[in-house]
Amino acid sequence: MSQVSIILPVYNSETTIEASVKSILSQSFSDFEFIIINDGSNDGTEQIINSFKDKRIKYIKNVKNIGLIASLNIGIKFSNSEYVARMDGDDISHPSRLKKQILFLKNNPNIDIVGTGIFIIDRNNKILKKKYFPKNDKLIKLTMPLYCCVCHASVVMKKSLFTDIGYYNYNYKYVEDYDLWLRAFQKNKFFFNMPELLYYVRENSLSVTKLNKNLNQSRGARIALDFYYKVFKKKYNFKTFECFFSQGQKNKKKIINTTLILFNYFINILKKFITRELTVLEFIYLEFNIIKRGVIIFFIRLLVKRL
Repeated sequence: MSQVSIILPVYNSETTIEASVKSILSQSFSDFEFIIINDGSNDGTEQIINSFKDKRIKYIKNVKNIGLIASLNIGIKFSNSEYVARMDGDDISHPSRLKKQILFLKNNPNIDIVGTGIFIIDRNNKILKKKYFPKNDKLIKLTMPLYCCVCHASVVMKKSLFTDIGYYNYNYKYVEDYDLWLRAFQKNKFFFNMPELLYYVRENSLSVTKLNKNLNQSRGARIALDFYYKVFKKKYNFKTFECFFSQGQKNKKKIINTTLILFNYFINILKKFITRELTVLEFIYLEFNIIKRGVIIFFIRLLVKRL
């Protein structure tokens, strides 16, 4: 039994899969099984995967394309390790990624999910920018209404998480990670983002995520409403978070309500700072993102002439 199972679903990624697989096989941490699910690719992806002769690779081939969520669930059920790590076929893992994340989880048994900071790279592996995420569990949960602040593909999780909260939900295509995180919150699971850049996300203007940006936002809004409003409003004293996602309100009354809700969130964060539940840096970080989100919503609505 290996310590960690890396789950890599892939579909038609012949131009990037070789670098992705190599980045895992060359990890400084070697006690893993590498589960690659070929989701019905019709290009040269399979030939490239089969060119690797490493006993740690467990190859699964879907007869037809069934999608990311179904492939992820297959990989997790097939896995035989204490931990599960994510990996995407377009991306690259830093050589010390697994070693540092597994060591962190071993030293912090209360943490269930650990992500990392990321590099954004282009098709030639040139670094375009760096991205860090809120670090501790408290700040992650307070930031989540503003944006999904855990990079899905960078995480290592306890496999027991899926026994406790269930697998990826087929009803949340393109935002399956956001749904998973909020269900983890509901079950009092703990998060951490390592402040190190250990994962390289390849920027692709034709990616599924970018092509479905508006759909992602509407589904994200629904998840936020379902979980934060119904489950966390007593704990965090928040009303509703649809305003952070829905950027196409149709009338001024809804826009006014959005502004009031955003202001309410601002005030609640201020109260937490006054009662010393937040440090100065945490307070500044959250308030900056609240203002940033409000400005983005305002200008998008101006551009689409919704006002």
